[in-house]
Parts: sequence; structure tokens; C-alpha cells
Amino acid sequence: MFELARSPEEEALDELGEKLRSRGPLLGDQAEIMDGLTPFEPLRERPSLNGLAAFTGFIRRYEMVPGPLGFIRYDKRLTEFRPLRCFSGPRLLLNARPLGGRLACAFTDETQATSSEILTVLPRERDFHPTLLLGFLNSRIAAATARKVLPEEHLSAEEALDLPLPVFNVMNRRDRGLQGEIISAIYRLSHLCRERKSGKPEWANRVVDRQIQEADRVVDRLFAKAFGLDDRERALLGIDAS
Repeated sequence: MFELARSPEEEALDELGEKLRSRGPLLGDQAEIMDGLTPFEPLRERPSLNGLAAFTGFIRRYEMVPGPLGFIRYDKRLTEFRPLRCFSGPRLLLNARPLGGRLACAFTDETQATSSEILTVLPRERDFHPTLLLGFLNSRIAAATARKVLPEEHLSAEEALDLPLPVFNVMNRRDRGLQGEIISAIYRLSHLCRERKSGKPEWANRVVDRQIQEADRVVDRLFAKAFGLDDRERALLGIDAS
């Protein structure tokens, strides 16, 4: 079979991804990543033995969209068993089937089993704030550095481990300030995403949608600054410098 010709833009994106991976920590350095359960066949009623709530919805950027009520039997007879910490406590859920060329990640602390369609990201107690991971995984930079995977149907835990992260020196005042600025912007964006689904009139939701788009651009700009991207690299990712 002949390999399809690659465009200059595709080659430039690959080079940028390799550059970012070579200069700093990877997601696997700051978090443990596990995929969900196989098989995943939720029941309508909780099993009398080892019953566990099951998440039957899907993940959008910064949002968990709930599905019908469901339960699974959580025991060692599962084909691919996962420890309970994969499904309980504060953690990030990453959609393993990217939507529209973008990764989608949300925070939860509810105890719910998830399928292999969703990756669980468990941040380690280090210098990288979990909120930074949430914002980064939803950013254009994360999508670009995972672009070799995004055209496919599934992002594996192993592939997610190789996503690059920006470097923050917590002893540096400038870096601490930038880190705080990014975290505040992510909090605002997460809040706006929750506002969008609060049953408001359509005209009000359109206002929120515009605010979400602008807040999203702000987060992307700040991560571009944290990664030290130049104007050409920003333009390649569709991140404006204003």
C-alpha cells in the first residue's frame, strides 16, 4: 500500500509535538492513567452482591453528560478488573474517543464505574495542579500533540501518557503567577460550561456560548505562553496572540 502524501502543515504539527515532548514533563510523569472496565454492560437494578453505580453518559469538554441510571457487578470476574480508586475519589475522566478533533476531559469525585471508552486520570501529589491537567487536556495544544491518534477511533492509556506538559518552576515568581492565572481561567471556563446547561432561555445560552468561546481562547493563549510558543507555532495551532 502507498502512504498518503503529508501536507506541510501536518509535518509542522508533528515537529511541534516532538519538540514539546522533548523539552518537559509528560502526562505520565504527573498522573496515573487507566482505562475502564471490560465488559461494561450496565444493569437497571443494583446487584445484591458487589453492586456499583455505572456512568452511562459521555464526556464533553469540562462536562459529564449523564445517561440512564445503571449498575454493574464489580468483582474479579470482570475480563479486565480495575482497582476501586479508578472509579472513586477526585479524578479526571478523559473521553477515549475524541470529539471533533479535540480531547474532552471533565472532573468528578462521584463513585461510578466507567467503560473502556473513558480513561481515568489520577493526578499525583506533585507540583502540577490537577486543575492545570483538566485545562490542558481540553486545550488545542493537547489536541495537536495527540493528532497522530485523533484521526483514529480510540485514544489508549499508553498514548495519553506521552502527552507533553508545560514546565512550571514553583520557585520562580513569574511561573507561579502564570500558573495561578491559568488556574483562574480554567475555573471560569468550567463554571461557564455548567451555566450553559442550567435550563436558561436560548438567548441567554447564546450569550454564555460566546463567553465560553472567549474563555476557551484565553486558556489556550495562556498555555501557549507557558509552553513558550512563538507566533508561528501559535498560528499553526489556531491560537491568536491578542
